[in-house]
Amino acid sequence: KINLNCSIDAFTHHEGQKDIGDRDFDITLKEYKTASPRKIKQKKKTKKKRPSKAAPKVYTVKKGDTLWHIAGRFYGNSLQWRKIWNANKTAMIKRSKRNIRQPGHWIFPDQKLKIPQ
Repeated sequence: KINLNCSIDAFTHHEGQKDIGDRDFDITLKEYKTASPRKIKQKKKTKKKRPSKAAPKVYTVKKGDTLWHIAGRFYGNSLQWRKIWNANKTAMIKRSKRNIRQPGHWIFPDQKLKIPQ
């Protein structure tokens, strides 16, 4: 290597000892390395959106409807009628105390039911 980064650590001079008018110079160099800053990749800050719960649909009961029938329409599986029952349990029991012994059997026309997703 011939091209090095260095600084002068010591520099002295004096009269030469061989001939008249000679000058001797002593230079002490100190090699150094330049500091190069490390590049840090920053991730772009994106606002993380919370997964929002879809607002439950509201279904108005028609004459002849059952929770079994409504679950089949919304979920494609009538066996999931308990989802609708659990979402509306307190309102259905208030409407008819018979729903305590026979859950989901007593729904009435024009009753509003929440259909959870």
